[in-house]
Amino acid sequence: MSRQNIDALTRWVGGVFGLISLILFQACSSAELSDVEEGQEPIVFSEDPFADESVEVIATANVSAITHDDLTGNNEKSQLVEFDSAAMGVDADEVARLTAELRLDSLQAQVLADELSKLSTISVDGAIQTMGDKLRIDFTTQNPFGDVIELIPPANGLVFEFNWTIERWGALTGGDMVQRHRVFHYPDWFVLEPGESFKEFTTLPLEVEGEPGAVWIVEIDARVRCVGVMQGNKRFPVHQINYNAIRFLVLPEGWQQFSDEPLQSLSKVLSFDSEQADYHVMVCCALLKSSQRNAAVQLLIDKLRICTDPHRALSVTQALNWLTGQDLGSLPHVWLEWAEQFNL
Repeated sequence: MSRQNIDALTRWVGGVFGLISLILFQACSSAELSDVEEGQEPIVFSEDPFADESVEVIATANVSAITHDDLTGNNEKSQLVEFDSAAMGVDADEVARLTAELRLDSLQAQVLADELSKLSTISVDGAIQTMGDKLRIDFTTQNPFGDVIELIPPANGLVFEFNWTIERWGALTGGDMVQRHRVFHYPDWFVLEPGESFKEFTTLPLEVEGEPGAVWIVEIDARVRCVGVMQGNKRFPVHQINYNAIRFLVLPEGWQQFSDEPLQSLSKVLSFDSEQADYHVMVCCALLKSSQRNAAVQLLIDKLRICTDPHRALSVTQALNWLTGQDLGSLPHVWLEWAEQFNL
């Protein structure tokens, strides 16, 4: 039987039971009154004889007097008042005009921030840096508009925020991530004539705690925060201009000796039996050109097939991970099975 049929039957039985109870109650009441002998008082109960005597019922003087205050007296009241231009004596057309101006200012502010961000760049001298050096980082912002641009500073001056992330690849260990954050105040004025550029710089020590690793990928991004931007004689609600992020490699000292012929250097390094050579494997792979990567993968797989030194096998699997982007761990047989799939 379905759920709907069961519910219908239950309601029907309940209705029949209620009707029978009403008939019996009326019959008993009539019988009770008719059986009372003349001159005898009928028994009248002033309370339910089957009720629990310990139950106490408490009611207000007038339980039917439920007011609005009774329901909402403890609730917080909103202080928001719906705007009614007619009641406030403001012309509806004027409200529409002001609203349109606000929307236009917001759109222009977004365009202003986007265009300034497009021409805000970070640069370093060279695509490959050396661990332990102090790196100069240059920041440039150009005004692409035909009006004067002025960044309005907070009370303590403009705020420059620099973030950099160091992705470290170890020769014999797994990779990890190191993040740094620096904040600078710029006390001078930031005013650019049409076509003029703002330039500033800072230095970044290429040092981290712990094992330095064999190869770093460094990414730097920055932003300047203000309270507004003046374009000509008009102020716009622009509060942040972003610099385009930059990425570059950082290698251990001495990497230059492998830079001219990295593929040939990799083949030579794989033949050496020394711990220092394990670090050079990753360095050579980082210096490879795109056209040399497939040949390097074949060299590494061939070395892995005959490798008996666990440290050298680990450096080879780390290098394969770097070159292929396949995170297959450090077990040689897993990489050899992967190589078989591609006939390497």
